Amino acid sequence: MIDMSVIMLIIIQSILLGTAVYFLIRKPFDIGTIMVILFVVFYAFPAWDLYFGAYLFSDVIVNYRVNIMNKNEIIYLIFVTTLVMISFYLGYLITIYIPKKPNYEINKNEINTKKYRYIRKTVLLIWMVVFAYSFSRYNQSFFLFFTPSRKEGVFQSTYIASLYKLLPTTYFILQIIKDFYEQSRIKRKTLALVIFPFLAYMTTGQRREIINFFILVATILIHVKVKGRNSSESNKVNSIKYKRRKIFQLGFISTLLIPVLWWGRVVFSQLQRNSNNIIMPWHRRGFLELLFGSSSGGFKTLLLGLEHKDIFEVPWGYNIYFFIFSFIPREIMSSKPLVINRLWQIDFGLSGNPSTFYINEMYINFGITSIIISLLFGIALSFAFNKLYVSNRLIYNIYSFIIFSNVITLFKNGFIQFIISVLMAIIIIGIPSTLIMNKTKKSVVEP
Repeated sequence: MIDMSVIMLIIIQSILLGTAVYFLIRKPFDIGTIMVILFVVFYAFPAWDLYFGAYLFSDVIVNYRVNIMNKNEIIYLIFVTTLVMISFYLGYLITIYIPKKPNYEINKNEINTKKYRYIRKTVLLIWMVVFAYSFSRYNQSFFLFFTPSRKEGVFQSTYIASLYKLLPTTYFILQIIKDFYEQSRIKRKTLALVIFPFLAYMTTGQRREIINFFILVATILIHVKVKGRNSSESNKVNSIKYKRRKIFQLGFISTLLIPVLWWGRVVFSQLQRNSNNIIMPWHRRGFLELLFGSSSGGFKTLLLGLEHKDIFEVPWGYNIYFFIFSFIPREIMSSKPLVINRLWQIDFGLSGNPSTFYINEMYINFGITSIIISLLFGIALSFAFNKLYVSNRLIYNIYSFIIFSNVITLFKNGFIQFIISVLMAIIIIGIPSTLIMNKTKKSVVEP
């Protein structure tokens, strides 16, 4: 007989999912809502698989077999992690519906052509230097360098990796901004430039990074096409249906890319190692494990993290301590703290680096107080994202698209990695994009 607490938890999670779908239909491009859907589908489902013993997912994380708790402890963790997500979403929704003062200012921007040419050339030059440095650390062919394979030792520096993948994206976005303000549309030859950052992201071999890039580009193009500089109010209302259709298409393709990119990385990694033994995806993992992008799912990673915390006594709020020192290069501060999932890899002798997950990071770092901290984070994220998203300045919209495109990073790698990734992207993309603009002129339109 199923425990009543199990039934109640499943009902609560079903209501949470239904609420998220309802808001997704009304406001398609919303990072908070998508976070909730990811939680229910890609976190709660594997957790129930563990509880009921269906064994749809392996109990081995990388090469480590986690200690499975008894069912009462599992139910408690499912309950707490669900509360953490509910508090996040509650904070997110509260901020959206706080009454806001209408903004009747229209910002008229013009591109400074001279600055645009100079900055675009500078971006390209810096990237070529970064590329030359990175390729010099690779001992295989030029072709294999741009394939989605594992490249240990090539991108050891986070700063180098960020410049390598984000500068081509900046180059592409600069041209989009120029097209938008000069012609209110994106030219075809601009779209052809997407191959430049695409190859850069493929080089990293990281599925999450490649999917993030795909989401970013798709989101920019969808909104630029819908928004238009001269869109009437009726077109903005009608665009909701267009955006709703596009977000579901975007979600479907992004999900499909998970197993495709995993197998692609396996194939090219084998070619890189001069091996002809190309395995099929299902020889290594089951269908659900390929689709979910993990051999274990987030909940079992939580068990690993809690086990690590008990053995090695990780201090309360460790990732905040990591974040404070994260922007100091390790060459300057060799003893700076490691990200928590890297600690797991070292201390447990894992052959890989498991994902942290937002829920796990919250609970492992802050315990039961993570419910409150998650609420505050939801409020802060909602305020920043929505303020940028509804802005009448394209560059601020692009900042919101950067935040939105990192939703998988937030869900699977935690809020600290999310914040770092977003800040790096906004700095590298935002500074050149802002510099090409002339000073903003404002004209007030009567309500």
